[in-house]
Amino acid sequence: MLRDGEADVLAVWKFDRWSRQGLSAVADLIDTLDVRADALFVALSDGLRSNRPAWRIIASVLAEVARMEAENMSLRVRSSVRKLKTTGRFSGGTVPFGYRSAPASDGPGRVLEVDPIESAIVRELAERVLAGELISHIVANLNDRAIPTAGSEARRAAHAGGDPKGLPVGRWHLSTLKTLLTAEMLLGRVLLHGRPVLDDAGLPLQVWPPILDLATMVSLRARLGQPRQRSNKPQAHRRASRLLSGVIFCAHCGQKCYIRSQRGYFVYGCPGQQLGGDACPTPRISAPAVESYITETFLALVGDLPELRYIEIAGDPGAETELEEIEAAIAEVAAAFADDNADPTALLSRMATLKDRRTSLRALPKEIQVVEERTGRSIREAWQAEEDENLAEKRRILTAYLDHATLASTRKRGGTFNPERVSLMWRS
Repeated sequence: MLRDGEADVLAVWKFDRWSRQGLSAVADLIDTLDVRADALFVALSDGLRSNRPAWRIIASVLAEVARMEAENMSLRVRSSVRKLKTTGRFSGGTVPFGYRSAPASDGPGRVLEVDPIESAIVRELAERVLAGELISHIVANLNDRAIPTAGSEARRAAHAGGDPKGLPVGRWHLSTLKTLLTAEMLLGRVLLHGRPVLDDAGLPLQVWPPILDLATMVSLRARLGQPRQRSNKPQAHRRASRLLSGVIFCAHCGQKCYIRSQRGYFVYGCPGQQLGGDACPTPRISAPAVESYITETFLALVGDLPELRYIEIAGDPGAETELEEIEAAIAEVAAAFADDNADPTALLSRMATLKDRRTSLRALPKEIQVVEERTGRSIREAWQAEEDENLAEKRRILTAYLDHATLASTRKRGGTFNPERVSLMWRS
């Protein structure tokens, strides 16, 4: 506004209320006032006026002081957050679902304690997911029951001691449910920079009372997928996958057929000629058509059979995950010995603790017992439950009975789908 002549004076209470960007901000201000010689800058508390001698030098010093103070404040905030998270204090923000904030009994600050109502909902959701219930049905049920989401106005009001009646409860989505049930915080852990805070031994620190045990969390992550970790690395591009990826092969050269886009339509095609097989006619077929045909044939054959689940029991199901965490911590301790500033006594003590725990975990029974049980659903119901949700799970159900399919060529181009081109090789 000074530069454009819309204002004559820029007045602030204190210089650092205007900017903490350092000399770059001062340079921009000076350039503007050089263009508008009749304009004025005033920082009241600092006694600074741009129409007085040496104001540029004073402004430069104040700007750098403000910049350093901003950096120090940022450092103090980060240090404070880390201190709170590692000493059992809640650092603020949205209270995780399943917990509630309460005053600490052993000093200042607040802690998280298990909310009996919300934690019961979390355990209910975990049981339903592991029982194989359709995730979209669970989400719809949460919305039908008007269960408040973690960041909803109704939940915030209730936690603050107010009346949540009539306030928005938020809406659950597939991603909301998956994020909740795979989160480290349900194990009583806290994250710092996207990763669990570690204890002195290098293992994930349990700060809050856990709602789920590690074994249940391992099963949930296997069902729903691992939670995303923050990363600055660019994500690699992955080829789109479909139901028959890795299942359908060329009947002529035996090559695996790959999905590709052809004039806006997806087809499975043999890459034989691209790989040097000039004699192969490289058949192609409409992806939706062949997927629909194989699905209908598969369900007509075994759809009414009961779905079976095979459970491997090997002691504590969470022991393997904990063992992986311990192995990673041992590797970090071993690498730390190379640091010139390392404390050998502390590192040796930490290594001994980790090795003792590793020995205990390795001593657990190694025999794996496979237990077969019915899920209460038919194969058709299990298939339909995975619709548009988990392509890998649908492929697993299919390939438990179908070994592979082959695709033959045809002289006709275009036209209707011909099932005679597709041969299905079932498992015995």
